[in-house]
Amino acid sequence: PSDTDAEPATEVADKADEVGDVAGLEEPAEAEKAAEDPVERRVAEVSVLLDDAAGCEDADVARAAALYQEAIVGCLEAADDPLASAGVRNELLRGFDGLSSLLERQGLADESLAVVEDAAALGLLNGREVDRTESRDALRERREALRRALFADSAQL
Repeated sequence: PSDTDAEPATEVADKADEVGDVAGLEEPAEAEKAAEDPVERRVAEVSVLLDDAAGCEDADVARAAALYQEAIVGCLEAADDPLASAGVRNELLRGFDGLSSLLERQGLADESLAVVEDAAALGLLNGREVDRTESRDALRERREALRRALFADSAQL
């Protein structure tokens, strides 16, 4: 192809921008703001991991567990104070709930309880305001049920 047949890349990009503007396809300011915020971007990435983990629980338990763990670590590394972000707290709850539930269904009660206790140590089970109250409540209930099952004959309750 000759140089006259091909448009320079900048002209193509300019035309694409014009078409997008004409069609009204520019991104809303809120989406741009979220894309610029590294914590919100990380929360979005973690959300994808959690969706993937939930989707492969039946087919590949080990992969699901690894994805839940990766998501939890990703949340904790999202910011200097990750628990200050409601989005991070909510995804942490989702990750801890998913992982502890998966472990419990696999008959790994001790490991499941350890995961719930990790969530509790971060303060995720207390009355702090969160959107994912169903995950927080599920973790609280699982904690009590696992404690009863594991320590039935003990004063460790």
